[in-house]
Amino acid sequence: MDEVRVYFDKTKINAKQVGMDLSPSGKFLVFAFDDGIIRVFDTSLNRFISSHRYDYTNLFEIRFSKKEEALVIVESNKWQLVNWKSKESIYQQELFKEPTRVAIGKNNNWLAIGTHGVEVQIFDLESKDKIFSITMAKGNHIGGLDFSFDDKYLVTYGRPSLNVKSLIDVYEVSSQQLVVSLKTPSKIGANFSNEENYIIHYYNMLHLSIQRWNFLTNEVEDVQLISKFENLVFPANIYTYKNNYVISGLSQGFGIIDQNGEVKFSTRRSNDEKSKGGRAFAWQMGIDVNNIKRIPNTSKFIINAFGTNINQIFDADKAEIIGYFYTDSNEEHAIIARDGRVDGSMEAFSKLAWTERKSDKRLPMDVNLEQFITPKLYSALTGSDAIVADNSYLRDAIAFAPEVNIITPDSISTASGNTIEVTYKTTAHGDPVKNTLVLVNGKAMGADTRGFKRIDNESVTVTIVSGHNIIQLIAVSEKGYQSVADQIIVNYDGAKAESELYMLTIGLNEYRNPKYNLNYAQADATAFQNEVKDGSTTIFSSVKNYFIENQDATKEKILDTFNEISSTIGPEDVFVFYYAGHGVMSQGDKPVFYIVPYGVTQLYGNEDMLIEKAISADMLKSLSEAMPAQKQLFVLDACQSGGMTEMLAMRGAAEEKAIAQLARSTGTYWLTASNSEQFATEFATLGHGLFTYTILEGLSGKADGGSMDKKITVKELSAYLNDRVPELSEQHKGQPQFPTSYGFGQDFPIVIIK
Repeated sequence: MDEVRVYFDKTKINAKQVGMDLSPSGKFLVFAFDDGIIRVFDTSLNRFISSHRYDYTNLFEIRFSKKEEALVIVESNKWQLVNWKSKESIYQQELFKEPTRVAIGKNNNWLAIGTHGVEVQIFDLESKDKIFSITMAKGNHIGGLDFSFDDKYLVTYGRPSLNVKSLIDVYEVSSQQLVVSLKTPSKIGANFSNEENYIIHYYNMLHLSIQRWNFLTNEVEDVQLISKFENLVFPANIYTYKNNYVISGLSQGFGIIDQNGEVKFSTRRSNDEKSKGGRAFAWQMGIDVNNIKRIPNTSKFIINAFGTNINQIFDADKAEIIGYFYTDSNEEHAIIARDGRVDGSMEAFSKLAWTERKSDKRLPMDVNLEQFITPKLYSALTGSDAIVADNSYLRDAIAFAPEVNIITPDSISTASGNTIEVTYKTTAHGDPVKNTLVLVNGKAMGADTRGFKRIDNESVTVTIVSGHNIIQLIAVSEKGYQSVADQIIVNYDGAKAESELYMLTIGLNEYRNPKYNLNYAQADATAFQNEVKDGSTTIFSSVKNYFIENQDATKEKILDTFNEISSTIGPEDVFVFYYAGHGVMSQGDKPVFYIVPYGVTQLYGNEDMLIEKAISADMLKSLSEAMPAQKQLFVLDACQSGGMTEMLAMRGAAEEKAIAQLARSTGTYWLTASNSEQFATEFATLGHGLFTYTILEGLSGKADGGSMDKKITVKELSAYLNDRVPELSEQHKGQPQFPTSYGFGQDFPIVIIK
């Protein structure tokens, strides 16, 4: 049994997931939702690459065709073929009966649909022609439908409404002739083995049995399930794997049964997880929702066992769930490993929690997030060499997480000044409390803000701004276990201070070591500064620019400028940091991300030089925390030199994790050109590096989304970059490049379009 599970609040989702499929090559995952949105995830890039609203209602099934850019969408009254890359509808065909089973050819581009009224229609997805149709003599709906491994045969089963005998039929597709029939008591369904043979499995819920039928020899072998009743998963569909059966029962979960009938693994829905209405009990009727997808050439499966927005990543060799894939129809998703590692969108993490089986204790997933963020986690979990870490730390984090409770002031209260004293009490649960983190409107005040001890509690002084202030406290134990945040809302009615914009812009075309010189960094920095300055004059009372370039961009100069800004900037002001130059990951046991000032003459192989002359992620974190401004944006167009492209693979995931940790720990926004390179010939037509060129496009007005209010906010700019950078990079480089963006705290406008 799976003792640690993912919990999500169904009231917070945007739309319910109603369909899922993995493409034949395993490259793409598709998710469909009940609001008409279909999203496609590229498993090699570890990100969603398409999201579009299609014309469908009452979705029954979604499948990739053999040509992976096409999707088959089967509804209650029609089926259609769409191209998810071009977002075009290719073909539609009306259905006169509701569908109950769907099958896609494994070699040929064929579609078979079984319906109520025991009719099967087979279509060629290339020509869109109906190949033939079958009407079975007995039954009230098609309860089994599948192509053989070579598409030579089609098995059909017309399931009767009562527990009487019915027929399992096998047809030869090319001749459209019935080959053989098997008369059998009522079954839930029937399908071919997934091996290269002609074995058919059919199964019965009430008798808890599976039959293996070789229709060529007419031999039948019984497999009686051996287990306690509460551990059984009643079959709705079966995938055979290494002589074992991966069984899904939809609302009942899924499990593995070996060839002797013994249950090797089982997961069941707890009482509070049971779906209301819909197809929650579709397994009782034998209606197919094909929710078992094997990842090619691995022992891993993607399974949507409970008909919710959580998809399980299951390793059949190890007979255990190794991860989860949470999706929604908006921009949210989360990939989650059983040991606590996560990847995805920040908004998704706030809606998810870890929980133990038969326990009310929950640990929100955004607790300990800084430690667990792991970019490209899908590839790490589903690869052939995936490491399945145990969840002992996670279970300890649930058990030993401390508590923090704010004592004063009350929420919601009103402050008389712009500083307040917050008193609070921390409680340890088996691991002493080390410190308490304080966030105001999402922005971290510092790494350790533990106040002075009083008799029974502690206190900390917090600076607030005019209006609503959300103050959060998080207790951290000696071993790093974090509490659930306690929060209050404090109103301050003081006169709202006029916000100023402080902008520190750095552009490095020239380095002390000339082999690291760049082509467009200086032009990028100048253009960014001018675009923001020109567009922000009506938002801020003043714009204060600090511009550093080339030989002036030393570590000392940059740190001195940070400190100068920190000494004057206020909590209601906005700070924007832009850097165009080199970025590097160190090569030690614990790689560290650095931005590289002018004086660094060796990017690799000299960590002492990086420590002395470069600026590390930890240093950037401290600089951000020391900055009183609650609204902060960091933009890093940090690239490699042309001669160091072999280091890009090493740098990618580690750098992305470092940026994610910076954003999380500081409560700020970070936009970065992950794995970017500068190619003088390709980008000469742009006059800028591709990443900054796209930012300039967005700030000029193209990023204005939503209400189209002529304000470009940080989130709007981030969304525009995520869409536009891959498109431009594919045009200029022949392959898509994807930016990295992480954000916490408040969204805020940067420019107003004139």
